[in-house]
Amino acid sequence: MNRGSKQASDRMDRPGVSHVGDIASAPNTGTLPHWLLWAGGGMAVAICFAILLMWGIYGPTYLFDLIAAYCL
Repeated sequence: MNRGSKQASDRMDRPGVSHVGDIASAPNTGTLPHWLLWAGGGMAVAICFAILLMWGIYGPTYLFDLIAAYCL
């Protein structure tokens, strides 16, 4: 914004603006723990592995019938 002066404005004089160091040192409270994300990824890999295993043993018809049985 143009305040009409050639001076550099002090960014700390505005309400709601804090120092960057305060933000960087704040505890991280709004995110999921990393182990929970890894557990979810591991479960997804295990499910994909089980699906491919069933596909290889029983064939694609078994999986389609299984999906149809649970969805209908």
